[in-house]
Amino acid sequence: MRPSAAALSTLLWLVGLGAFAASPTPEQVAHRILYDANGRPTAAVFDAALRAKFPVGSSLSGLADFFREFGGFCASRNDGVTFRCEVDIETCSFTIIARVEATDDVIAKLHHLQLAQKTCD
Repeated sequence: MRPSAAALSTLLWLVGLGAFAASPTPEQVAHRILYDANGRPTAAVFDAALRAKFPVGSSLSGLADFFREFGGFCASRNDGVTFRCEVDIETCSFTIIARVEATDDVIAKLHHLQLAQKTCD
């Protein structure tokens, strides 16, 4: 006895739907890239991502807006050339700190990115 075309079509549709439903979300993929197997952020990956998004020659104000969008800040140091940008990526857990040199709103150098563990009292 052969299954009907409608039954076969319905079965294939359900299998396809199940495969689609099991697909990871972009957020899940990004999390697996940015965090290690223990759920801790990987500094080198965050550093590379920030450098790719805001390379030398890009706008400091764009970088500052990015940090502010997530509740952080970028502040000028005393010399007016060096900036410290900071944002919590996990409340009471981890903070991204970037040290940047810029002239006339143009990023000249991203010194380093640091992931600092943070506790809340």
